[in-house]
Amino acid sequence: MSMRKRLITKGFILLSAMAFMTVDFCAKTATHDPSNTTSKKTSYPKINIKDIPNGQFGGFSSGKWTEVAVANRTHGKQVKWVRNPNKLKDKLTVTSNNIDDNHIALVNTRFSLENVRAKAKYEKVHGTMTVLPDPSENVKPSYSIKFFPKGTTAKLNFKNGFKDDKSKNRIAIWTEKGNRTEYFAQN
Repeated sequence: MSMRKRLITKGFILLSAMAFMTVDFCAKTATHDPSNTTSKKTSYPKINIKDIPNGQFGGFSSGKWTEVAVANRTHGKQVKWVRNPNKLKDKLTVTSNNIDDNHIALVNTRFSLENVRAKAKYEKVHGTMTVLPDPSENVKPSYSIKFFPKGTTAKLNFKNGFKDDKSKNRIAIWTEKGNRTEYFAQN
């Protein structure tokens, strides 16, 4: 084969390879183009209320827990829910064995509130779980934590246009002091 034919053949092979690489690159770029993608919401596993009496919160500890509403009882009767961002300042931390809003903590199976420690008592109703101080501890039941897994109804007398998002895990923390309820959703 002459030198000229070899160069033409090698040039053709090189051009063919470059054309194939260009087509392949364009195809990959089109599939990874941010304008062609849709954003996915992160989905967290449903709270397994069977794990709560064992002090195991790892199944729902991922993600961020955001305060979405707060309520105070007015005149001892009416619950007034507020969604004003200036009033939603509480933080909730959930780890594998601890739930803490900087006021009340549930560590494994024991409550911690200021200088009071108490064993927890569990009440399961309609797929939800309420945790409160065990009366055998001689502690006034002045606080509780309620767990609302995805899909369950939070019967908290919502008013003022607040709509509960049942597509998310939710936690409500109630304290008698100020008769206040903090309502958090997992994002």
